[in-house]
Amino acid sequence: EIVLETAMKCTPIFSEMLYGYDMSQVNPEESVKNHSLPLFIIHSEDDELIPAEHAYRIFNNASTPEVDKEMWIIPDTNHIGGYFVDQKYYSDRISNFLERSFAERERRELP
Repeated sequence: EIVLETAMKCTPIFSEMLYGYDMSQVNPEESVKNHSLPLFIIHSEDDELIPAEHAYRIFNNASTPEVDKEMWIIPDTNHIGGYFVDQKYYSDRISNFLERSFAERERRELP
């Protein structure tokens, strides 16, 4: 927990130093309104750092068509813990989403 707290305090500093942006200006709930890219939100149900309701708000605000967006709330896990519950399944879910997204996009672009 101490490591996580330290990382959260340092992240804004490093983001500005290394990448030139101020994390206080980042607003995913608003930014998803401005594009229609495929969207896959993965969130831990018991996340104490970023509550799961943030994932729901981002998902509901997204202008992405329903066919191109998916949300997966992983039960009984804390922040970034879902990957460690079942790494293969986690990776497969992401791969499947990407494959569907690319296939759907190709299908729409074909004459």
